Amino acid sequence: MALAMEHGTKLEGPVLPIQVLGSGPFINAAVDNGVERAAKLLGMSVDEVKNRTTISGAVEIGRPPGFVQINLLVPHDRLERLGILHLVEAAYGEPQGW
Repeated sequence: MALAMEHGTKLEGPVLPIQVLGSGPFINAAVDNGVERAAKLLGMSVDEVKNRTTISGAVEIGRPPGFVQINLLVPHDRLERLGILHLVEAAYGEPQGW
């Protein structure tokens, strides 16, 4: 937060990790499926999900030929609106430093 203030950047608030599963006949299709599922669930664009996954998350290959786990950080308030904040906090705890 101090670094953001020093550079005049606004932070979106606390974020917590979630994982969305994707499947398909091959890995690339599974990734596309997982990203599209995350975008629909979170009310984000596909590009935003890809960006969040690239910068602060990961795509993990679950089981070839086509199963992946899309990991990304999601704003606290969005998880609350979805009604799953309590589940994520139970797994990871409340965000610190906010």
